[in-house]
Amino acid sequence: MTGGRGDEPRESFDVHFRKIRSYKGKRGKTYTVRWTVAGVTHPETFKTLALADSCLAELRTYARNGVAFDVATGLPAPEVRRARAVAAKADELSWYQHALNYVARRRKGLAGNSVRSIADTLATVTPVLLVPGQQRPGDRQIRDALYCWAFRDRDNPPGEIAAVLRWVAGHSRPLADLADRDVMLDVLDAISCKLDGTPAAANTVARKRAVLSNALDYAVGRGLNASPLPAAAKIWTPPKTTEGMVDPRVVVNRRQAEELLTAVSYQHRIGPKLVAFFACIYYAGTRPSETVELRADLNL
Repeated sequence: MTGGRGDEPRESFDVHFRKIRSYKGKRGKTYTVRWTVAGVTHPETFKTLALADSCLAELRTYARNGVAFDVATGLPAPEVRRARAVAAKADELSWYQHALNYVARRRKGLAGNSVRSIADTLATVTPVLLVPGQQRPGDRQIRDALYCWAFRDRDNPPGEIAAVLRWVAGHSRPLADLADRDVMLDVLDAISCKLDGTPAAANTVARKRAVLSNALDYAVGRGLNASPLPAAAKIWTPPKTTEGMVDPRVVVNRRQAEELLTAVSYQHRIGPKLVAFFACIYYAGTRPSETVELRADLNL
């Protein structure tokens, strides 16, 4: 016999079976299977004798095969473990459900751009946190269903969208999986790329990372003991970006600039102003907003 302390399960091989007891009451006859595990009696009542016989035969088979019984429930230990595993899985919060909870909590009072930013980030992250499965929808279908419906908190999606969201809900990884550093590195890689797989701009990555950080902070105590983002970010290598580099193919050359200035000079009264405006931008490199603030009272 094995035992435990506190709430740990106790199992025993000391199992004894009694005869089936019948009882005739106002609602008809019932049959009760009785057995003891380590001296603790456990009854199970059935409406028919056949069901009672079947239950007793199954319990006896476990005992003959040398299977231990749980003292608290009286059931064979393997059945108890299986039931507890199923219950634990049912109670385990998935990333997708957590994301929905987060959206429901955060969206109140947010501006439209903020709502879109949250939806964009979660729709980018969620596909990375799906387990493989048959009849997986296309990447574009999943993206549209998440971005346009699930993370916008919109009700009554069309049938095909609802089917995609059901598939996502059934194949989402548990929230606790994000404690795995490799999983978090995959998530960081996802927010650093555009939909076509090319590197995203630095400000886009920063915006999505801020949303992700907030969503993970919300997960602390709801499936995560701590946010896994800081530790993963220390060993994460952001992809190289071409942001800030100038492509010569899209830069106006001298001939094109002079032709532009000549063309705008023909615009009647506003022509001279346009020439000055575009000339400052081209020759002095000023921004449009800086150019319009220039005044003519210059002492050269």
